[in-house]
Amino acid sequence: MTDHNRYDVCLSFAGQQRDYAREVAELLEADGVKVFFDEYKTVDMWGEDTYTHLDEVYNYQSRFCLLFASADFARKVWPNHERVSAQARAIRSAEAYILPVRFDDTKIPGLRETIGYVDARDTSPAELVRKLVAKMGRTPGMKTVKGTILVLATENPDLGLDRILELALTRCRVEIPPDLRSATATRSTTVIPLSERTVSEVMSELVPALESVAEERLARLSGTTLRIGVHEGEVPVGDRLRCLDVTATEASVTAAVVDETLAAAPKADCVVVASQRVHDHVLRTGRAGAASYRQVTQPDGSALFLRVPGYPKSPVPGEPKREAPGKTTTNTFFGQTSIDHLGDNNYGVSNG
Repeated sequence: MTDHNRYDVCLSFAGQQRDYAREVAELLEADGVKVFFDEYKTVDMWGEDTYTHLDEVYNYQSRFCLLFASADFARKVWPNHERVSAQARAIRSAEAYILPVRFDDTKIPGLRETIGYVDARDTSPAELVRKLVAKMGRTPGMKTVKGTILVLATENPDLGLDRILELALTRCRVEIPPDLRSATATRSTTVIPLSERTVSEVMSELVPALESVAEERLARLSGTTLRIGVHEGEVPVGDRLRCLDVTATEASVTAAVVDETLAAAPKADCVVVASQRVHDHVLRTGRAGAASYRQVTQPDGSALFLRVPGYPKSPVPGEPKREAPGKTTTNTFFGQTSIDHLGDNNYGVSNG
């Protein structure tokens, strides 16, 4: 047995959640947190008995264990070995040791449903790190911005994404600092702080403004489409906005299901792609033209919600191509766990 304080936190996850776990590990390291993440320890583990080494880490060497619970986790051998070691430590610990982060509702052996958790479906890696650092009794050092991630993409650089964005922001009286914007000739990414506009306001005001501004330009450029991606998250400031929430939003607008939807809509020159979080926080309430959106499922099981301006409902790939009924412009889990209760047994505790 070795020093309990070798690591502030160890991460236990299935490979399907590696991208999320990697960003958490990187942000923790940047904040001065000692973290066990397998990719950082390949040299230490070289020649070691992996079974014994991991038992030492998860049973004896860490202050907290961040356990990423999912269906993938439940069926994998090594995550379950780590879980058993972590649960042995949790029995001996006077404070909460296992801090669950749920990616779905799969039951994990020994992990009671009354244990406080963070829901990864509604929590960005940066937000999770901020909560964890606070749980450790420290002040988070990284600067983040919580708000709406807006991505514009096109195959034709002549469309002028920057100009479209500037005109729409001006029309809606929204000001965004340069460090919250990143652009190439065919893609523009912007983070709109919650203090500037809520995601609901972005969906109901800024997105229609983008469509309206782009309409005349699209009419002049045959075969050109504008793709608008909208997501909600918390983004670390700097490094050209490179984080999982941003890259996932950028990937969503060029997803195969979006291509297929546009192919089924012959007169479409624009598509709006909203994430699951945007659906849960805005569209599910019936706001921002929710009735015009259609849910599609990607190969990894994640959902996107699409709207094609000019169509009452987003066309369905595989169905006969539908003509637009005439161009119109339309303005169209569980509760959050407090930081103090993360990992704690909440049985019999009122949420009020």
